[in-house]
Amino acid sequence: MRGNHIDVAERWTGREFDVDIGAPVHGGSCIARHEGRVLFVRHALPGERVRVQVTEDGGGSFCRADAVAVLDASADRVGPPCPHAGPGRCGGCDWQHASAAAQLKIKADVVREQFRRIADVEVGLTDVEALPGGLVGWRTRIAFAVDSTGTVGLHRHRSNEVEPVRHCPLGVREIADARPAPAGVTGVVLLEESHACIHTWPELGCVTLDVYVCSFSKDNKSAARALFGRLVAAFAPEHAHMQELERGVAAQAIG
Repeated sequence: MRGNHIDVAERWTGREFDVDIGAPVHGGSCIARHEGRVLFVRHALPGERVRVQVTEDGGGSFCRADAVAVLDASADRVGPPCPHAGPGRCGGCDWQHASAAAQLKIKADVVREQFRRIADVEVGLTDVEALPGGLVGWRTRIAFAVDSTGTVGLHRHRSNEVEPVRHCPLGVREIADARPAPAGVTGVVLLEESHACIHTWPELGCVTLDVYVCSFSKDNKSAARALFGRLVAAFAPEHAHMQELERGVAAQAIG
């Protein structure tokens, strides 16, 4: 260890240990500490004791971890309504393991902490208004990602990997089910630092397809143009547009 920087060989990625969970913070995590370092722990609740597995360690004063076992559970812990919620799974829905009342309290606590830390202002926020209709069936926009094998789903937390998801319980009925990727495009999506996403907009009555490639490579730009052409041919949208960027290609089809 040199100063505050930890050598690669000494980093904690993959290690497991037991910690006590503290306050929630912005981004869906809670604070914990171990051997003088800060841990941002997902899938835990304030006051719990959990076993964590470190998922990221950049060698600085903090690292990221998932709660992989609950040793002493909070009274606010509930079973998540979605089977894709949990360590290493879908990257959305940070607090599905918390009761409805606990989620509102966590939101208020995080907002107060942000005002205190960033603006040095104390705010008297104690209540957060709940969404009408409950915790599921409210989201009106979902961006389903498509990976290089044609699998449609949602991104895992802080990852380009796609969690195969056929149904998102948070979505309103019109958009909760994932649509299959167009046939014949899977061989074209083999692009580094790229993505293809399907967005459904029920309030506008349309679907958009987004393709983005971040690369200086002319071959990758050509592949992105080919991919977009095949998406357009498969979906026959009303409008299609492609824009050349300094570092890649961005394209969108609406129909």
